[in-house]
Order: sequence, then C-alpha cells, then structure tokens
Amino acid sequence: MRRSASEVISELETRIAKLERQASDDTDFYIEAIGDISRGLDDLSALKSEKSIKFDKSALNKILGIERELNKLSKSLEG
Repeated sequence: MRRSASEVISELETRIAKLERQASDDTDFYIEAIGDISRGLDDLSALKSEKSIKFDKSALNKILGIERELNKLSKSLEG
C-alpha cells in the first residue's frame, strides 16, 4: 500500500516533534545535574579558606577547575 506525500510528511513532522521534546528533556536533565554538581563543588571551594583542615591544595584547584568547565557547559546548554 502506497502512502501519500502528505501522510509521509505528517509522520515525519510527528517524529521530529517527538525528538525535539526528548532533546529538551535531556537538556533540562543535564542542566539540573550540572547545577547539583556545582553546588557540591561550592562546598569544596569553602575548604580553601579553612586553616584547620590539611589537604592537597593542588588537587582541590584541579577539582575547582572542573567546576569552571561545568559552568561553561551549563551556560552553553541554556543557550
């Protein structure tokens, strides 16, 4: 059975709409996850000023560098 051009176009439009909704949901998920991670990293950032806690400051700086990259990624996802 042959389908008309309008049926094919309609089906493609439906599929595109579904993919657009899914992409939006995925983007929202990643933005939320990045926010959660960033909030956790903010707590680590506060450790830099703590004098009573001994830790590897170079390792902490590397982790905080990741936070900067996550912030850049979040901004690009938000558009």
